[in-house]
Amino acid sequence: MKLNKISFFVISLILIFGACTKPDNHMPIQDTGVLISVDESSGKFLGLPQDGGFVPLDVALDYMVYVPNGIENDIASYTIIKRYVTYEVTDSATIPVYSDWADITTVTELPYEFSYTTEANFYEGLTVTSADLQVGDYFEFSVRVTKTDGSEYYPNADGVIKITVNCLSDLAGVYVLDGLYTRTSSGITNQPYHNDAEVIYELAPGEYMTSTSGHWAPGDLAPGNDGFVFLDVCGVITIEEQYLGDYWANVLAGSGTVDAATGDLHFEYTVCFGGDCREYVADYVKTDAGAFAKSKVEATENIDPNNFK
Repeated sequence: MKLNKISFFVISLILIFGACTKPDNHMPIQDTGVLISVDESSGKFLGLPQDGGFVPLDVALDYMVYVPNGIENDIASYTIIKRYVTYEVTDSATIPVYSDWADITTVTELPYEFSYTTEANFYEGLTVTSADLQVGDYFEFSVRVTKTDGSEYYPNADGVIKITVNCLSDLAGVYVLDGLYTRTSSGITNQPYHNDAEVIYELAPGEYMTSTSGHWAPGDLAPGNDGFVFLDVCGVITIEEQYLGDYWANVLAGSGTVDAATGDLHFEYTVCFGGDCREYVADYVKTDAGAFAKSKVEATENIDPNNFK
């Protein structure tokens, strides 16, 4: 069934991009005698909405599951499994719809790794086709553990990875930032602030981090981070609630847009503590600065505090 789920997807970003959750309630998650992890896995399923559907353009999966502490008790085998999750939107609720699990392979020991390079790899074993794709759906990969007594379990949630169907996004780069800062309690209204070289770098497909927050200069929020995290879903920016600098008690949240023609960004967000809020309206104009850092460490090293005014 074709559904317009972009608006739902923006509202439900925490569900889709957030921490992995248990696969379902068909099997118990409990002490299986093994702790597994897929934290070295990564993937993407990116493309463009078209004619009520979705056209994949950039897909990949590098999957690796292992036992981080090396302890395995009474384990007979591990079965790597996957499923497709879509959503049914009604007037009163948004309901996840799960496909059946499909077995990928069964192994008797970990680590195990494999890669996907085509969309057909993702579909294999599932009933989903390209005609079913909608932004916000996701492919979920997990592990079914079989113990020596024949019982089957899903392990800890760290063994789950979700690859979300999302729009292509390419916002990492260097921007000229011009913003306005308002804080009514201090009598501040539309006070301008500026940065000649604001670096935005990619954390994951569609997920980014700025190099500064509000009017604060690099280093002002130490020992917290200077920037904040935002999500790009088909040109709609969501700044989920987060602590300022991932450290201070002030809560930062807001929204924004991407200019499809230029790649420029427009953000509107607040930083609040109790009822006292700072308001920010910020425009980021992309520059032709050439190569730029994508990792947090490199991006931080490339910031010149003198560029921030």
